[in-house]
Order: sequence, then structure tokens, then C-alpha cells
Amino acid sequence: MNSELTSLWAYLEKHRIAIPLIQRDYAQGREGKSALRKRFLKSLKQALTSNQPLLLDFVYGDSCRDDIHPIDGQQRLTTLWLLHWYIAMRAGYLNDATTKSRLQKFSYETRTSSREFCEKLIDWKPQAPTDLKKQIGDQTWFRAEWKQDPTIDAMLRMLSGENGEPDDCIEKGFGEKQLNTYRSWWFSMIGNCFQFYSLDMGTMENVDDLYVKMNARGEQLTDFENFKADLIGYIQKQAEQQNPDDWESFNDARNGIAIKMDTAWTDIFWQQRQDGRIDELYFAFINQVWRSALIVAGDIEGYLMSEEDIQKTVLFQLPDKYEDFDIYENPGRPLDVKNILILLRQTLDNIKSYVTLCALSKDISTSPSWDNRQNVYLIPRYNEGNVIFSNGNVGGEKERLIHFALCKFFENNQLNDTAQTQFNDWMRVAWNIVENSTATEIGTMRLLNELGKNANNILDFLANPSSSISSGAAKEQVEEEIAKARLIYNGGTRSNDWNQAIREAESYEYLKGSISVLFSADYRDNTIEKLDQRLKLLENLVNDKTDDYKLIKVLISHLNNAYDLGNNIIPLVKRFETWKQVIVKFFKDVFRDITDDSVQVQVSDQAPQWIQMLANSKLLNQPRGEKILKKYGNKIILYATRKHNWNAYGNVVLDEFHTLPALSTLISGEEIQNAKPIEGTNIFAEWDVFFNKDGQSFMIACGGQLWKKNDSGEWNETENSVNKDTSEDTLRDFIK
Repeated sequence: MNSELTSLWAYLEKHRIAIPLIQRDYAQGREGKSALRKRFLKSLKQALTSNQPLLLDFVYGDSCRDDIHPIDGQQRLTTLWLLHWYIAMRAGYLNDATTKSRLQKFSYETRTSSREFCEKLIDWKPQAPTDLKKQIGDQTWFRAEWKQDPTIDAMLRMLSGENGEPDDCIEKGFGEKQLNTYRSWWFSMIGNCFQFYSLDMGTMENVDDLYVKMNARGEQLTDFENFKADLIGYIQKQAEQQNPDDWESFNDARNGIAIKMDTAWTDIFWQQRQDGRIDELYFAFINQVWRSALIVAGDIEGYLMSEEDIQKTVLFQLPDKYEDFDIYENPGRPLDVKNILILLRQTLDNIKSYVTLCALSKDISTSPSWDNRQNVYLIPRYNEGNVIFSNGNVGGEKERLIHFALCKFFENNQLNDTAQTQFNDWMRVAWNIVENSTATEIGTMRLLNELGKNANNILDFLANPSSSISSGAAKEQVEEEIAKARLIYNGGTRSNDWNQAIREAESYEYLKGSISVLFSADYRDNTIEKLDQRLKLLENLVNDKTDDYKLIKVLISHLNNAYDLGNNIIPLVKRFETWKQVIVKFFKDVFRDITDDSVQVQVSDQAPQWIQMLANSKLLNQPRGEKILKKYGNKIILYATRKHNWNAYGNVVLDEFHTLPALSTLISGEEIQNAKPIEGTNIFAEWDVFFNKDGQSFMIACGGQLWKKNDSGEWNETENSVNKDTSEDTLRDFIK
């Protein structure tokens, strides 16, 4: 590709610019683009008034004899052409032969009407320099059907604006000046005031394919295009104001950010196009990478932004909608954009290399070993018009973290013979950490960032005793990953048998990557046989056909007598996500102590009442809402509600006053009514137990006190009380 720094005036001296049929209509002047016009016109006017050259990015084109067909840059070229026409008109040079011949070398091939309009505009001189849109519409040469041409409509709006918006058009932004000002501006314009790099891409292979890819964005300017234009402008500004060498690689005409965004990197996203569209995918990916870079940005003195700062940052809160580049340049505190561009370029270059050599762009995704339906994609895709990064049950925080881990692999790893193994190892560790981390999203991402520097040899790194990890996030899971890596690399040689055994255990849906419950505390005491044996024991208990709650009852029955729930809330509903907590968090040490392969429920007579009640009864087998085990004061409560409200219907106080044999005997003998134990148990629900006899109401309070309701409906405590040894005769005497 040949490139040169030029201006529109100099360019038109050598070439005829013909906007090709495949290009979209002129969109910069479209309705609703007032903010975009203001920014661009403001930059142009500032360059004219300050007489400082303005670099306007690249213009890519396909040459055919003396004609240039722009592939990218059409919008800027059209606006520049309209501005040249307007300034020439105001300066009195529109009838000059050279001026007219140059302007005539710009044309649209998208529609005959667009081409004819440009020709007529050059030959027309307005009566007054204001309200150009109305004047043009009143001309006899302006055909009525031209009002339906979106390019002509946009050109008129660029000339005269819309809805009274200030400075959103050429007429308002550049009007009301003296003749000598316009003439000064004219000579600046035909000089070097507005410059751009012209790249002739006619020598490239598959240039027709490039046409399709670069012009598949529809008629409207997309958020991605606006972002890209502002990003390139930012790069050029930094190159002018700072050390040019620091920005040379980003600003390079052949290999810089601009050309890569429109060519090599486009191929990465093209595989996921929908109706020829990729911009939403492109922009979503860059936003995801940029936000992640913001979270982990820092130096030896610490992270650039605190978690509180990040949560307040507009960039972190906005959906993938572009408003202004300011939130990327300065998202709350100074951010080194250059470092993010280095990261983005390195990541996308490596992805491009991987895609080119392996043709895997559609398949770069990852799922956890315990559920291959949960895919997170490196390159997002469309789903019913929306951009998605994942499917299955993945979303939100987990999705962002896994996508970050995917990017870390490609940021730090180029394709080689062992890339697939390295990728599998890294993503396995990343999934395990993300699934089992109790840290915040920001803390977990910073941990992955630290580990990701070794993504291409993560198990080697973890197994090495000299390796250090400064992050304290997901500490227990990281310690487990270190232990597993040392088992896999025991003696310095990779053991595929250990690797396979560990992956199989991690894939068990009730463990989800956290398998330390299957290990001895000292990883050196573990063998593959022991691991398999412990896994089978767990599976047998979970899948016991005689009792769905066999595992929980066994674990509870093996608790130490002195076991105290403390402030723990233990979920007991048989679901993957809740039982996993029970197994790997609350009862890990208990399970480790169970060695009998045919283990049964064995409750000591000395065990606390709540342990005996849960382990020996069918209480857990009853459908009781959330089944949350929690301490309330000095009582242990089996809650039936999500809110853990002790007085809600269906809660059970697990103490001796709720298993009164005397009360059960009187009920079975039908001497009292209404009080019924929970089905299949001898346990009474609720905080207090109510019952009736001969139209009178009685209550046994949780503390054992006996109450009777008088004729006025008031409860009166009696001097009597009961305990678990109270006989039915004693209780019968009370209710006579």
C-alpha cells in the first residue's frame, strides 16, 4: 500500500474522487447527528482560525486509472468538499475556472440524483449566504424526487442545520465573517490546513471483499465509527503535543491503529457478522477490554483507581453506547491510554494470528468442565439483534471475568505447538477461581490479571515453590490450585493421569472446580486412588436412592458435639449451588473425616437435640421452602422462608419442647385437636405449639411454659410447665 500526506485540494488536482455504489449514503449530515457535526466542524474552524494544520486520519481508496473510489473516508471527504464549496462561494471564487474544475472532480456514484445534485450545486450561486437549504429547494433545477435522496438530504442539513441547533452546520459555524476572512480561510484550505493520509489499496488482494467488510455498517454512522474517529484524532493529537516517537507506531500509515481497525482486525469479527454488520460486536469488545484495563491499571505503587472510584466511573456504568471520547481518555482519574492501546493491539494481533492459522474465529470460546453448555465467547456474537458474550447460565460478573481471562491468554500468548494445552490449563484455573471466589469482581479480576502474566504456563507457575502471588483474592481456591498443580507436576514432569483425575473431579456438578474436600490436608498424602475413592463416596451419598438427604444427614450426624453454628447460615435445599456450599464450605472437615465407604447415619445420644432431630427424622425430606439452618438467640431454627424470619409459618425450632411424646400421645388418642406434628415426624412446627380441647385453647411456649386462653380471649400463663419427660397424665390434668 502506498500512502501520502495530502489535502483535498491537492488530491483533486491529481484524481477524480467517485464515491462508489457499494458505499453508504452520506451520513454525517443525517438527522440526529447534530453533536457529531458540531464536534467535527468545531475542529475544522479552529484549524482555520488558528492557521494550525489539522490531520484528519486516513482515507483508503481503490484506484482505477485517475479515479479513486474511497473505501473509508467518504464522510470526511464529503464534509470537506461542502466546506470548500461554501468558503469559495463566500470568498467570491466559485466562478473561478480552477476552483470549479477541481470541485467538479468530486462525485457520488451511489445514486444518479446525488451525482447530479453535486454538479448543479457547483454551477449555482445563491442570492444570499443564509438559509441555503430553502434557497436550493426553491431552484427550478432541484427536482422534487431529490428530497427522498438521503445523501442530498444530509448535505442540505450539513449546510443549513436542523431545529435551530447552534453551530451544527457550515452556515451557522462559518457564517457572518468579512470578505477578507473568507479569502484568508480559502487560501489556508487550498494549502495544508486540512490534511489526511491517502492510502491506495488497489494493489491489495481481495479488495472487493474489503469493500464489503468496511461498508457493511448501514446508512447511519455507528457508535463504533464515531468512537474510532475520535480515537484516531486523539492519537494524532498526542503525536503532535508529546514525543512523536512514543506514538509513531499507533499513527503509522501502514501498520497503525487506524489501518488495523479497518483491515486485519475486521477479519476477527467478520465471522460473526449479521446482515453484514459487525460494528456492535467490535465496539462491545473494545469496551469490554477498555473497562477491564481500567480495573487492573496500576504501577508499583498500587492500582490507579480504587474500587469506589471505578464504580463511579461513567465508562464502567454506560452500556455499549458511544457519547464522547472524554470518558475513555479521562475516566475519573488520569489513565494511560497509550498502555491500553498497546494491550489492545497485542491482544487483537495475537487473536488475528490464531484465527488466520487455525481458522477458529467462530470457536474461540470456553466453558466450565461441569457444564459445557455455559459458553463464554472471546468474540461476541449477535442473538436476536443483541450483542452477547455468552450463553447458558453465564452472565454479568462471571461473564466479564471469564472474558477477561480469555483476553489475558491472547494478550500474553502467541500461537505455538502447545497453545491448545496451555489454553485448556489456563481456562480451567480461571473458571475454578471465578466460580469459587468470594472476592469482589474487581478483586477477582486483579487476581486473574496477576496470574494471567503466566497464562501460557500457569500450572508450571503454580507448582513452582518460588512463585509468589501478591493478591489475597480467592485465597482458598488459589491454595487449592497450587496443590493440584504440584500433584500434576510432581517431580517436575507433567502427569496426565493426575491431570485427568483432577479434571474429572472438578467437573462434578456438586463441586464445580472446588475439590479440596476430596483431598487430605497435606497434598503430598494424596493419591489418584484416594481421590477417586472420595469422589465415588460423595457421589453415592448425593445419589442415595433411599433418601435424597442422605448426604446432609450423614454429615450432620458426624458433627462434633461441640459444633456451633455461630453466625453461619447453612442452605439445605437439594440444589447444586446450595449443596456445594454445604459440602465444600460448611462440612468440608467433617467429610474429610469420614472414611467408611458404606457410611450410615450414626448419631450419638450425647449429640445436641438439633443434630438428632435433623439426622434421625424425615424433617429434611419435607418440602419446606428454602430450608435455611440458622441460629436465633440460643435456639437452632430450620427456617422455611427466604427471609429467615423466625415467626413465619412453617419454621421449626429444633429443641426438646418440639418433640413432646406426651403431646403426641394425646393427639393420637384424639383427646386434643389441631396440634399436629410435621408429616412423617414427631416434631411440632412453629415457635409455640397451640392445641384445643373442648372448645378451649391452650399453648405450650418454646420455653416449656403452659398457657391457657380465658373467656375474654387473653392468654394467662399457668404455674405449670413441661419438658420432654412430661407424662401424658400430667398434661391431661392441665387441660381438664
